[in-house]
Amino acid sequence: MINKDTTIYGKVPPQAIDIENAILGVLLNDYFIVPDVLEFIPTPEVFYSESNKKIYTAIKTLFDKGVKVDMLTVTDELRKMNELENIGGAYAISQLFGNIISSAHWKSHCQIVIEKYIKREQIRIGMEMAAKGYDDGEDCFDTLETSIQQLNNIFDNEGETCEGISSVVIEFNEDLNKAMNNPKHLLGHTTGIGGIDSITHGFQQQQLIILAARPSQRSEEHTSELQSH
Repeated sequence: MINKDTTIYGKVPPQAIDIENAILGVLLNDYFIVPDVLEFIPTPEVFYSESNKKIYTAIKTLFDKGVKVDMLTVTDELRKMNELENIGGAYAISQLFGNIISSAHWKSHCQIVIEKYIKREQIRIGMEMAAKGYDDGEDCFDTLETSIQQLNNIFDNEGETCEGISSVVIEFNEDLNKAMNNPKHLLGHTTGIGGIDSITHGFQQQQLIILAARPSQRSEEHTSELQSH
């Protein structure tokens, strides 16, 4: 179920449903990554899909209660919320669970979903400003102040002030630019082995990386690197 927001100029509001589904799939499969994602995406309103908002709400509720998040507990929580049938039943949860891509890039996936949310909020606030601009009874300075406050508080949720999304996005983009401009720059912790670092950009938090190959496939360069360490 997708929130059919009012379109502007015949365009669908910015959204990335497939990536939203991928994030939820990761959360259902990897409990240890749940606190990181919840900190990065503090409110279900970031999601465009109404079903995904409900599922994320269930995940957040379970985590806040100290209950382990998995396919069964989320399904049960949605049933308690009387929302299970509204999101497509247990089958929809199983589809998310089985459609996991990779947990390695969860942060970049979250960033994309957040950017789509911010764009939707920009459109909403802009349309409200435009409507008030035609209203002679509105004070233009009050309208401007209110709009700026709304933009600054996009991530305020029920009185809880969260880290400004701009700082999160800026920091992430800086890391990406450094990695693109300098292949030796690491986004995570070095393994001490240059060949592995060049592929993984360093080990990231909550990652599980398994290295395996037939002995005959290991190059002389990597052999010497391993021996030196």
